[in-house]
Amino acid sequence: MKRLTFFLLAALIAAMTATAASAQIKYVAVVETELDARSGASADLSAAEVALITAELRREAVKNLPRGKYNIMTSETVQAQGGAVLEECADENCVITLGSKIGADYIVRGIVSKFKTRLTLSVEMYETEDGTLAASSDPIRSENAAELLEKTSVACAEMYKTFVSTRSPAKKAPVTSAAYTVTAIANPKPRTAKAVPKPDAGVAKEPAAKNLSPLMLTARISGGALFVGGFAGGLLFNNSVADTYEKYKDWNSDGSDAQNPEKVKEMRDKIDSHETWRNVFYTMAGVGLAGFTVTIFF
Repeated sequence: MKRLTFFLLAALIAAMTATAASAQIKYVAVVETELDARSGASADLSAAEVALITAELRREAVKNLPRGKYNIMTSETVQAQGGAVLEECADENCVITLGSKIGADYIVRGIVSKFKTRLTLSVEMYETEDGTLAASSDPIRSENAAELLEKTSVACAEMYKTFVSTRSPAKKAPVTSAAYTVTAIANPKPRTAKAVPKPDAGVAKEPAAKNLSPLMLTARISGGALFVGGFAGGLLFNNSVADTYEKYKDWNSDGSDAQNPEKVKEMRDKIDSHETWRNVFYTMAGVGLAGFTVTIFF
């Protein structure tokens, strides 16, 4: 029965550890900003100005989405893996479908329309898995491209921050002292201390700790070693993932996107490979910790 409990507990903890460690970095693709030709917006914005708006959407994503959870795909990567087809999409459903095919978990899309003399930019962020609208900015309005670009930075930063906050676990409200108000009782009765009988001198005391059997001692040592080794290996690969992603992010932080698509793919493959090894080592650490913990209680 003890052995069965041991294996069940070890399997449960290992499964929980593997689930926590298997959270993969989400890829975000910022596609080219579109112009609503029917509203006449294309007459007020040049291709260069539209590209600047798209670069601003991408730059704010890099600045405001946590680097350990989100990987912002570069414009060249998007173009190399289907950007030309994305430009032909007429609605968000087409963009979401093709975004999923290029490996993006989220698609960020901006659309500029015009009403009378005022330009309006709408930015939306969709999950490619089910097409859910994950976030959207407030309408960004201006009568010229320069002011529109300036307002885009602020509005998109707020949109990304709201997106991150909605996916963070809610913090529990602190318990105030009012929840523990004590009501005084008039004339409380004094408590009488109960006499504690002394143990008989002739009765032998139970030993403080039991000697471990060779099997349990081996299990404890093995569990501890597995935990330390797994944690160290997982930490090593986790640092490698962070360093590689830092280089990837720096390439895109200035908005130039002048990197080699083949090099980008190589770095993404390295990130995915090291994430897998990190999860394997963290799973080993979870199994080792489970084994070590069980030897303490049995």
